[in-house]
Amino acid sequence: MVGSESSGSPASAVTPGPGELDRTAGEQLFSQIGCNSCHTINDVGGIVWPNLTTVGSRPSRDPGRWPTTEAYVRASVEGPGQYKVEGYTTPEMPEPDQLGLDDGDIDRLVAYLLTLKG
Repeated sequence: MVGSESSGSPASAVTPGPGELDRTAGEQLFSQIGCNSCHTINDVGGIVWPNLTTVGSRPSRDPGRWPTTEAYVRASVEGPGQYKVEGYTTPEMPEPDQLGLDDGDIDRLVAYLLTLKG
């Protein structure tokens, strides 16, 4: 039957795809490593650093350096001091190695942040 849950395995009906897994893992990692203690998303979290509620829909802050939103977000995670958002003069965001993040963790964080469109 079309649309019947019996047409596929029960696991396939509820198992998220790879992109969703990265996004979910990135969201969990964001909380786990404490990003939400400084950054706000949907009125939840700290207010020390920029609000990230719509970071996934923002154009790159410097299109000459980062031609896409993804490139800007990735650069901001990989090297947080690369761009200072005007009005924020708080202590530096920790570097990925200080947080124990590997390339896969960065990919997951970026996947999550790109879903934040407000």
